[in-house]
Amino acid sequence: MPDARAVALEVLTRVENDAAFAGPLLDAALRRAGLAVDDAGLCTEMTYGTLRWRGRLDRLLRPHCRRALPALDPVVRNALRLGAYQLAFLDRVPAYAAVAETVEAAKRRAPFAAGLVNAVLRALLRAGTPPEPPDWSRASPADLAAWWSHPEWLLTRWRARFGDAGAWALMEANNAPAPLSLAPNTARAGPGDLARAIAALGLGAEASRWTPGFVRVKEGGALLRSPLVLEGACVPMDEASGLVVHCLDPRPGERILDACMGGGLKAALSWMRMERTGCLVAADPAARSFRRAADVHARLGLPGIRMVRMDAREAGRVLCARFDRVLLDAPCSGLGTLRRHPEIRWQRGPEQVAALAALQAALLAGVAPCVREGGRLVYAVCSTEPDEGEAVIADFLARHPAFRPAGPAADADPALGALRTPEGAYRTFPHRHGTDGFFIAVLTRGRREACGAT
Repeated sequence: MPDARAVALEVLTRVENDAAFAGPLLDAALRRAGLAVDDAGLCTEMTYGTLRWRGRLDRLLRPHCRRALPALDPVVRNALRLGAYQLAFLDRVPAYAAVAETVEAAKRRAPFAAGLVNAVLRALLRAGTPPEPPDWSRASPADLAAWWSHPEWLLTRWRARFGDAGAWALMEANNAPAPLSLAPNTARAGPGDLARAIAALGLGAEASRWTPGFVRVKEGGALLRSPLVLEGACVPMDEASGLVVHCLDPRPGERILDACMGGGLKAALSWMRMERTGCLVAADPAARSFRRAADVHARLGLPGIRMVRMDAREAGRVLCARFDRVLLDAPCSGLGTLRRHPEIRWQRGPEQVAALAALQAALLAGVAPCVREGGRLVYAVCSTEPDEGEAVIADFLARHPAFRPAGPAADADPALGALRTPEGAYRTFPHRHGTDGFFIAVLTRGRREACGAT
């Protein structure tokens, strides 16, 4: 039977080999393994901790490996990281167990690796791990990036943009687990009912500062496996993600397009706010998105959302100027979600950001004709980078003079006003707001443009 370390090693290796998200792989692996609750918790902590601190772990391991880490077999490399994480960060795991059981997990997947993994981890144990950060004034960018466990290109960008103190704060926030926030399923109950249900479970909760109706739960990881979530009484969603729907401001009886529905959560939240009246079209080109969204909407008891297989770049050809509100939650780098998806930092580079910005511009141009005169277009990305936010919107407004940023009068509450940027959009950051990093632009359409409807 696999143990916690064997499962963690399997997931870490697949994440690296396939450039995949850790969450779905870990969930599936835990279901197959049938680990006890405590062991499943340890496995989760080791998996995400190893991904989160990979940069620092590689720096700790480097002096003790004769071969460069990138040259090692992926199973060996990730076994070393897994063992190093336990030695450096998990005080509750005895050192002998961290070494011996990690060696055993590596042996199951790659018998040839046991000797090397054992030798390197024991050398690291003898050497100890440096408890203090480097001297900021003298450390190289590579040393700083390793300490904060972020790619050097991101550290360099953030230092130039936020200054040293701001960059350190952002990276520190990214290296902490994200809190759990929940939106009530108003098709079944109200926000007060959700708060009372959470209190009945003996958990502390507080109202979101940024997103009306949302609740932030302290130490609420177990809630994800509770009937409250599994039976659809509430929706786990980051507050900034919910803020996107709040900015869209869907209303009963309107015609609304969610042009990139993904997993369907924002469409579900919009349909709740519409009181399941009017018309909500949720589009996506991926069959996997359809399956995920259909499952979500069924669990929440939200029939009536019309799902359409469509690439948003083609939306204007068939859905021209028909919608009161259009949401484009565009595919992006995900660099605002590093607390939840630490693996992303190792899978992205400047070239991916540039390619995604070009795609985002094309998607915006594709959905623009679908906004009626006087209607609202909301563009959102879960990215910290201006390339995917401010720059995309500036280019769009220059090419589409019928659109303009919605004025401050659109800010229905002080919280939104506090997040407003000089350009008239909204930004959230983990280190400033305790949410994922999002960029949200709210635009309105003035005069009618010809759009070539067919």
